[in-house]
Amino acid sequence: MLILTYFHPVLGPDILLTEPEDILDNINPNHLTEIKNLLDTADPGFFTHFFSTDLRTVNMVFSLPSPWARGGEEIAMISKIIQESDPNLELYETQFIEFITKIKSEISDVYMVFYFRKPPKKALRDEIKQKLEQISYFFSDLYKSLKLIPVDTFGALIPLNTILKEQTIHIPSRFIHELGKDLDGTEKNFFVVNQYRDKKFKIELIPVKCQKIIKISLILGNTLNLKVVQKISNIFSQNKLIIIYTSGICIQSGGNCIYEVYLDADAISDVDQLVNQLNRISEVNNIKIRNIEL
Repeated sequence: MLILTYFHPVLGPDILLTEPEDILDNINPNHLTEIKNLLDTADPGFFTHFFSTDLRTVNMVFSLPSPWARGGEEIAMISKIIQESDPNLELYETQFIEFITKIKSEISDVYMVFYFRKPPKKALRDEIKQKLEQISYFFSDLYKSLKLIPVDTFGALIPLNTILKEQTIHIPSRFIHELGKDLDGTEKNFFVVNQYRDKKFKIELIPVKCQKIIKISLILGNTLNLKVVQKISNIFSQNKLIIIYTSGICIQSGGNCIYEVYLDADAISDVDQLVNQLNRISEVNNIKIRNIEL
């Protein structure tokens, strides 16, 4: 389910578009209100929000220049209700950015669509309707692209003693074959992520173009809320950093909240400057940096 929300000067957060179109008939009204209300507190940028185990979203708040808005810009938000237990956040963020870039570049005066309920001038009604049809087309394309993300899995039962003895994990040859077809030739290395959580060991192999990766760990004390996550995400977005992998927020036994992210070091012009920006976030208690090289 995909939702495009905007800030109405009288109504507050309001819905402009949904995919599928009948989403309002198939979602709990309270859940819909919760999603819309994210726009009241959110800053521009990409973020996730888990309301409950049944309602999890990926979101991006963005602005559009507007001579009609009091502050000179319209505020809107894309939200996708997700079912995956381990969503590909980088992919969602990339797709959202592509949609925003497209409507800004291909729909002139796109801000006018937010006034479809009551145009400032009646003579503009048809023009606004046309722009609404254009953005609906791009929004539908975004929904289809997210809906058609292919996922392939392979399961195997292996004795624990075999793994402990051989200390190796077999990757099915068909995955290696498919991987060779999907790569464009610029990815020269694999970033291997090992994660252990709640008796589950997870391994990810991520094709990368870079020769060096920087791991940044933000220790947040015991303070964790949507605003903190948005502040961190905004700094990464403003610096146009390439996120390779993030484990998100991890709660440690001591009560600390830690946000871990792996970044393409080639995209970071000044590490000290980045650290200084992150240190300005009042909730950040400490920052640890680790360089990962070939």
